[in-house]
Order: sequence, then C-alpha cells, then structure tokens
Amino acid sequence: MKKVLFLKLNAEMLKLMSKCGLREDDYKYIRAFEEYTFLRNENQKVDVILMELSKKYRVSESTLKRAFRRLSGEVRY
Repeated sequence: MKKVLFLKLNAEMLKLMSKCGLREDDYKYIRAFEEYTFLRNENQKVDVILMELSKKYRVSESTLKRAFRRLSGEVRY
C-alpha cells in the first residue's frame, strides 16, 4: 500500500485527531499515561512518577508531561 493511499483512507480520523489536539505519535504514550494515572491515584508525587517513567520508557520528563497534558484533556471538536 502506498503512503498516500493510507493517508487518504485515514484522512478523516487524522483531521479529527488534529482538531482535538492529539498528535500522530501520541499512541506511544498510552501505557505510560495509564501507569501515571494509576500511580497518581496511589498518591505518588508527580516528580517521582515522571522520573521513573522517563527512565522506563527512555523519554524525557518534559516530553511525558506534554504528552500527558494532551492525553488527559477532553475531546472537543
């Protein structure tokens, strides 16, 4: 399958994601966000959680913060 065909088939979903403030690579942070949410509900400190998840997923803390901010928002379109 050509890339252009793939984009054509998924264009509406990609437009909706863009309108909602999501990025195409946000799928990579779903597991980390679920762990973050679980640990926050266990009353862990945000800085400690971010440090641990940063090491585990080999992503900077600031990248995780930005991704979590996008993932935690409500869908508005």
